[in-house]
Amino acid sequence: MLAGTQFLGFSEYVLYKGSNNVYNINSCEPIEVFYNLRIDLDKLQYAAYITKIVEDVTNENETDYNIMRLLLNTIYTISETEIDKDLAVSIFKIKLLSLIRIFSKYFSVYIMRRKRKYHTF
Repeated sequence: MLAGTQFLGFSEYVLYKGSNNVYNINSCEPIEVFYNLRIDLDKLQYAAYITKIVEDVTNENETDYNIMRLLLNTIYTISETEIDKDLAVSIFKIKLLSLIRIFSKYFSVYIMRRKRKYHTF
């Protein structure tokens, strides 16, 4: 069970609800442990940074599979490729803002202002 409960490990858990509405882990099966993050501290730093961002913009027990998929894909990209990590984090931030509907609202206002500006001449 140790491999499945490590930081930045993606696992499948079997939980049961015990007394006092507390969930207990019955078993877990690791799906991806992102081993390359453990041997490169720069990659680990970037992966921890994006998990902190997701923690800040989501609520506990919130089920948003798109954000989870984005997080896992970004961590996998950072772990398994040699892509520029700053670029990967920037792309992650833009996509995350779009998923939580902040970026799309402000971007559409920007486009509307630009369209009005071009129609005035």
